[in-house]
Amino acid sequence: MTDARAATRLRVYVFSYNRPDFLENIVRSVTTLIPEATLTIIDDDSEDRKTRRLLAGYADRYAIMRPSTHASDQTYKTGGLYANKTLALEDAIAHDADYMLYMHDDQQIVRAVDVQDMDRFDTFFAANPDVLELQPCFFKHDLREADAHYTRLDASGMAYFRDNENARGHKHFAGSGLFHVARTKQTIGVFGLGEKINEAFLAERGIYMGFYAWPFMAWLPFPISYRGKKRSLAHRAMEWLGGGGFHPIDTVEGDKRERLMTRDLAERPVAEDWLIAPTAPKAEKWSTMGGFYNASARRGFRKALARLIWKQVNKANRRERTG
Repeated sequence: MTDARAATRLRVYVFSYNRPDFLENIVRSVTTLIPEATLTIIDDDSEDRKTRRLLAGYADRYAIMRPSTHASDQTYKTGGLYANKTLALEDAIAHDADYMLYMHDDQQIVRAVDVQDMDRFDTFFAANPDVLELQPCFFKHDLREADAHYTRLDASGMAYFRDNENARGHKHFAGSGLFHVARTKQTIGVFGLGEKINEAFLAERGIYMGFYAWPFMAWLPFPISYRGKKRSLAHRAMEWLGGGGFHPIDTVEGDKRERLMTRDLAERPVAEDWLIAPTAPKAEKWSTMGGFYNASARRGFRKALARLIWKQVNKANRRERTG
């Protein structure tokens, strides 16, 4: 990008926890492909030594926020992703930003964001005065057919909407994406503690999110993940079965970028069609959620074994809950 406006208008917030390779990758992608944007890392008090060393090295270049040391409210002190997202919203408001891009550390910027993108953001939000969020990630393979039939291009020509009752996937809210700061503050104020809560909140108000027609962000395939800041033995096993690990995506540039940007918009941009992650397992569809989903996406014996592990874990959890 060669537009200095981005330094004040767009703030990027990366939410991090205990995945140093992922964090280093996402920071590199942001600073390389959206260099004028202001980057803030909100780390949920990582205990991993490599992550802590990485954050210490970033401290003189980027703002680092931790809920235990940068907020007085007890909600933030106890950590948690959505409390941290409210913390980021308040920071964006304090800096008079127009837009904030929320990214999880297992995501990546995959193409350069330029002046034309900024203008398109403005056009989209001006044409849709109730909308809070523009989703800049590629569509997913497993929603390909539904998206082809039940999404529509909005009146501005900048984004698709999943506002058909038969549409699948998130329609109103996603935890990562490009948010209009003032509208988010006015409509949400404080994020509910979970994606489903925020989705339901906006659904009740009939507010949809747009899906940017020229995506520039993606989830890394087959990641390692945490559940409640923990990685149980069963969780690790299911990720291992699926080839879970750190699998960065090649930057979309040159002729491929030109094809993406000039394609017929009747073609929904699906990650698996456009992106390459050289070290990722070979699979028709990518898992982006970790855990059981890594093995499930590989199918065959991996999926069957992961289902058996999941069944046993759920059975043990039920016994624990019932005493």
